[in-house]
Amino acid sequence: MPFGNKDKKYWIIPQESLAPEHLGLGSILKRPNDPIDILNRGAIEPLSESEIIREREQVTKSLDNAVSSGFGSKLGASSVLAAVVGASPSLEGSWKNATSVSFQATGVRAQHFVPEADYVNRALRTKRVDLFVRRSFFTAPVYMVVGIAIAQTLKRESAISSERGAGAGVGLGPPGTGVEVSAEFSANNESKSSNTDSVENEVILAYRVRRFRYSKRKDEFVKRDEDETKPAHYTLGEDEDEDEEEGQIPVFSFFEEDDIAAQDIGMEGFVDSSQ
Repeated sequence: MPFGNKDKKYWIIPQESLAPEHLGLGSILKRPNDPIDILNRGAIEPLSESEIIREREQVTKSLDNAVSSGFGSKLGASSVLAAVVGASPSLEGSWKNATSVSFQATGVRAQHFVPEADYVNRALRTKRVDLFVRRSFFTAPVYMVVGIAIAQTLKRESAISSERGAGAGVGLGPPGTGVEVSAEFSANNESKSSNTDSVENEVILAYRVRRFRYSKRKDEFVKRDEDETKPAHYTLGEDEDEDEEEGQIPVFSFFEEDDIAAQDIGMEGFVDSSQ
């Protein structure tokens, strides 16, 4: 499937070179731009094959993306000031930033799925996810990996440059003196950095994440006799039912309408032409 440049680039290109087994469909992240800190690592809720959409392999795939931005200004004295005191000061400044990212990949295979509410509720019921949600007082969203693109080989190049400039000048010629004096100074700062890496084994080329929020619900607690309660995923202690937060569990509330866009989290990305 061909890819094109569009505003919403949902496939996020990670900086890390991750093996496919280190980032799977259904992984839950604390932050969309951090595929390392996975809340359910080693305990991902399994998906059935019928739920996974697998795209045709792309023999080769490449991307070149460059962005440049800048600003320049110059301030001078008014003609009235110059006529009265014979001075014409000026100030000027400028800045320019440029970034470029490119990659060449072979044997790209993409797969993704649309998570349903019951799947998300099951995925939430791991100890690390439950603890993270409780510590955030049920307010922070979490992010589920709903798509991954794997490449057989990958070569990436990135570069960033920055330029800063400033200048000032003044011309003095008091009326009637016949004397003119002028002075100028300028300062410039320029920095550049680049990076190139290549991987000859299977590697995660990009991933997609969907933000979802949850609500809290009272865990079931039905007293059958003195020592027996209705089974729950996490056993409640003797006094935990008295603590309002301790008796709450995270349940699926709703997904955001779209996957997270790469530029919204300061990452590079791409989007397929069907979107």
